Amino acid sequence: MELGRQSEMEIDMNEEDARQAFEEGERLRGAGDYATALAAFDRATTLKPDFADAWLHRGHCLAKLKRHMEALASLEASLKYNPALEVAWLLHGEVLLQMGNHVQAVDSFDKAIELRGWNFKAAWKFKNETLTFLQGWLKQKLPPKPHLDAYDLVTWVEEMLHMFIKQRLRQVFGENEREWWHQGVPEKVRKKCAERREEDPERRPPFNYSDLIDLKEIMDKNWQHFENDVRKAEGNDLSKKHFLDRLVRLNEIRKTVMHPVRGVLTEEDLSLAQQMKSFVARMVSSG
Repeated sequence: MELGRQSEMEIDMNEEDARQAFEEGERLRGAGDYATALAAFDRATTLKPDFADAWLHRGHCLAKLKRHMEALASLEASLKYNPALEVAWLLHGEVLLQMGNHVQAVDSFDKAIELRGWNFKAAWKFKNETLTFLQGWLKQKLPPKPHLDAYDLVTWVEEMLHMFIKQRLRQVFGENEREWWHQGVPEKVRKKCAERREEDPERRPPFNYSDLIDLKEIMDKNWQHFENDVRKAEGNDLSKKHFLDRLVRLNEIRKTVMHPVRGVLTEEDLSLAQQMKSFVARMVSSG
């Protein structure tokens, strides 16, 4: 029993010493002395290996010192002990950007966005800037292809709307699928999704089988729950009819993109798809 009490005392002392080392590291990091701060955070993580914040701030110091691979390893240790540490995902993405790994950086920013914490808007900003960079890089490498450009735009809008609508319905009607699915989604859409699900051996969640025109029907049914989001993104002059008409037009563009032999995309079509991407990005980030 005596040995057990002694062990607990040692653990408490280690945690106290780790906290003191962490606070010293924070003071030095705040003063811009990243090398000395790093040594303090090393002591903190040695004394308390599961000290997620110490691993995080150690990673920040390493990033400042341009030791990018070590910074990633430290941030990943932080996330091992606290996967919900949103700022660690954000910094992980920033370090990947510094290393030129733009695609992997987007994945890290997505993780930060999913957690919807204090850095939600910053994560969206970094993600959009990174995607814009990648889009520009691809345009330099590939010849212009209106159908491919429109495909990317329409797919992005559909995926973002899908995520945003599901999130809003869960907030309004409840997290349980039977609540938000049955109360927020029109019956005809539910039936169509159920039919599509029956034909799919993978049997994914019903909402996965909705498409762009279904999302338009859902927003129409629940306009009172989306009106404020739409107006914040576009301004108070945008009417329900105008917004829903845009979705109908975008769905027509989607049909042309998916079946190019049925028609030719116009500059006006491409412009609308670009406008809708910008609008949905504003709506999602402000929501």
